[in-house]
Amino acid sequence: WYNGLRVNQGAYGNGPEASKTYYPSGVFYDISLYSWPTNAGDVFQWPEASQYPTNREMFVWATVTREHFEWGEWIGDLSTSNNPANFFVTTNMVITGLFAAISSNTNGVPNWWLALYGIETNQAGADGHADADGHVNWMEYYAGTIPTNSASVFILTELAKASASRMALSFESVLGKSYIVESATNIVSGNWTSNQCSETLGGALIWNPVIGSNGTMIIYVESTNAHKPFRMKVW
Repeated sequence: WYNGLRVNQGAYGNGPEASKTYYPSGVFYDISLYSWPTNAGDVFQWPEASQYPTNREMFVWATVTREHFEWGEWIGDLSTSNNPANFFVTTNMVITGLFAAISSNTNGVPNWWLALYGIETNQAGADGHADADGHVNWMEYYAGTIPTNSASVFILTELAKASASRMALSFESVLGKSYIVESATNIVSGNWTSNQCSETLGGALIWNPVIGSNGTMIIYVESTNAHKPFRMKVW
């Protein structure tokens, strides 16, 4: 029997030449299949083979294995939310199955994160204040801090004049988080705008966010804005 692959072709042999009986081009392609997050579920393909001939029909499907996740979609060289999904091979393909984190609150905090710290996976849990550090739980999620540890908190630890032209803002950063500095002319009106900043005293001022390094960081801004209130945003 013949299953349209380079392998298991019985009387027709097991090499690419045998495949030309059914696929005259003799062209074979690689299909690479991945999942993300890798611990949220498994992905499968059928038939299973090292390579696939032109126009061979393929099937892929995914199963969720982790609580607080659900099926999302296929991305890469296959774009669909169908599960299972089928397609015909015409080129090398890299396909990733995305699993979506479930969120049961309006703040977008994933349930798995709340459950990790023993917090209710609902709106009350996201709005709660587990460690009484001044930041509710959903704020701690976006800041990358620990909601059950009052010592883990996102605050400006120092605002000082660093030179004749620049102010220095010090804070404890979290690896991979993005930070920007904002200022306002009137703290009551709330008209906050982004400020150019630099990670070094003499460096060029840029609009791009500063990326956390998992330790104390200092951001420099123009001191001509020193009369304004400052704040920092993180995501």
